[in-house]
Amino acid sequence: MKASIALLALGFACSAGGEIASLGTDETITLGPGESAAIPGTEFTVLFEGVPSDSRCPSGAVCVWAGDGGVALQVWSGTASRSDTLHTTVEPRALEWQGVRLALESLEPYPEEGVPIDPADYRVTLLAMLP
Repeated sequence: MKASIALLALGFACSAGGEIASLGTDETITLGPGESAAIPGTEFTVLFEGVPSDSRCPSGAVCVWAGDGGVALQVWSGTASRSDTLHTTVEPRALEWQGVRLALESLEPYPEEGVPIDPADYRVTLLAMLP
């Protein structure tokens, strides 16, 4: 069984200066909107573009279903790239491409009834795995 290592902070240099944080294999990564992470030993990079939809049932509300949060990602390897949206409760919750699997672990903050979420406050946690 491979262990996951949580990165405590990637900082905001990724979004501001265009720097890319490096990861090991089978690691949990947390990114803010506009931040990127590269996986060492591969040409694979992931960019968290933002949250195009968030219909998760707010805490304190009564909802018919749990709702869903969509996470827009751009991934690339070498010169090839693609865009995907992963989801918190419906499929797809993960993507596999160019020998790398990215699984959506969480989307924060969780909505609260009557409290809007600033798009810049979103953080996505992904599990990056290599075979």
